[in-house]
Amino acid sequence: MNKKFCDILFYLICATLCFVDIPTFLRCEFVFGSISSKLAFYPLFVALVYTLYCQLRYKNVFVDWNKFKWFVYIYIALTIVSIIWGLYSFPYWQELLDVTNLKSSHRYQMIHNLLQACGFNISYEWVQKFLLGSYPLRTFLKNFFYSFGTAYMVYCWYKTDWQRGFKVMMVGCMIGLFIVMAYGILDIFYLAHSQTATELLKLINPYIHEICTNHGWWPPLLGHNGLRSVFAEPCFLGAWSTFVIPFLLFGALITKKLGYKILNVFVLTFFFFEMFLTQSRSCIAVLFVEVLFICLCIVWQYKKEFIKKVIMLTGIVAIAFSFCILFYDKYMYSQVNNSTMTNSSLYLYVDNNFNSMVGTDKRSNGARWAMTCADLQTFKDSPVFGVGVFFRNSYIDHKFPQWALSINEVVNWIKYHRGKGSSYPELTEYSSRLANYGIVGFILFFFPLMFVYFKFLKKCYQRQSSLQEIVCLTGFTGLLAVGVAYKFSNLIGYYCLLGMAYAVLYGKKPNPTEL
Repeated sequence: MNKKFCDILFYLICATLCFVDIPTFLRCEFVFGSISSKLAFYPLFVALVYTLYCQLRYKNVFVDWNKFKWFVYIYIALTIVSIIWGLYSFPYWQELLDVTNLKSSHRYQMIHNLLQACGFNISYEWVQKFLLGSYPLRTFLKNFFYSFGTAYMVYCWYKTDWQRGFKVMMVGCMIGLFIVMAYGILDIFYLAHSQTATELLKLINPYIHEICTNHGWWPPLLGHNGLRSVFAEPCFLGAWSTFVIPFLLFGALITKKLGYKILNVFVLTFFFFEMFLTQSRSCIAVLFVEVLFICLCIVWQYKKEFIKKVIMLTGIVAIAFSFCILFYDKYMYSQVNNSTMTNSSLYLYVDNNFNSMVGTDKRSNGARWAMTCADLQTFKDSPVFGVGVFFRNSYIDHKFPQWALSINEVVNWIKYHRGKGSSYPELTEYSSRLANYGIVGFILFFFPLMFVYFKFLKKCYQRQSSLQEIVCLTGFTGLLAVGVAYKFSNLIGYYCLLGMAYAVLYGKKPNPTEL
């Protein structure tokens, strides 16, 4: 296996993680499905194929397979049981057939005609049921290969030299960070009412991500009152930043040269400024959770050694927030309340983005809580194995609480599901996974994450962690936090970080103060 080629692929994967919803004309959905909407999938696919090729030819790529294979076998076996149970107990077949006919009838009809031409006298309904029944298994096996397969690949690549892999991942994430920051400058000018920036965004955005494909309006061509950079929605920036912020903070902590210190301060301040400009509550929550967590770990582990840099990080967050308030005071909130007083802008920002985190009547909280309630009601129908992936939509359609039917967003979900066959969104990692896979699948999915998480947490408590281990721990803490409002299992970066964390844990043991 060529290590330099692996490094190049890993650079490309990490650098392109920010492009999570590329336009349809750049995808290969017919071959790879929905995962091809992520630009990072293409270098990842090459990496997985190359790894399998080297393993088949040289037999020296896979490491510790005997330790990991039992998790793989148990996970696959119990998920298949979950799917079979979901098929057996599914009560909404006719509704599912009606809904899928709205968007996939041409595909089923093509397959049915092909079978008929080959001499197989099979009814159209049987073909439809067979394809629908096999879809969950095909989807699961494909996603498992691209998810935990990615984590195991990264582990195999860098177990014997994880410092190198950590550096590659850090540099790749920084390349992606500069792409996001640079494109975010256009958004800043757009929010400042620049007509030139507005026209440029209208021209470029359709080549960055899909436009108005879901429910006829999402993602919008232009963002609304918040910076979103290359992402379709500001909260996606928050999810992506969960594994970028720790590497950015790591660089700030280890930098010793004055020039690099100044550059790090500027990059941190500007990126945090952009994060505050998103007005995304999940984005802001990730920023505070990860900065606070890494500062606590650093103070506990290293005490006085990094106390000045912890104070510096706290000051940077405060400065970035102040710039954000001044920006909105001048360009946004002054138009809303007909006032130019900064204290009014501060109140409006805090009320809109902090106070609104509590209560079902604030922003999108009502719709999110309604979907969570529907997921939990679905989970109650099959608590052990879940209802099976793909079948969740039909259950959700019957599980919304009565009060949720007056919420416009929920009404639109139901309308587009019943009228056009659209899927209901999976808004949180926890409730949607319980509904799909039950408590068994829930535990199995989180086991690899929680195993390494508590290993690192224990080492940090004992003051035996390296800074790299604290970085991984911080990234996982951010992911667990963002999972309340986002499905982080869709993030390729999560599995890259998971594989790297295992390489750090089981690779060469560094000195606790090694940087």
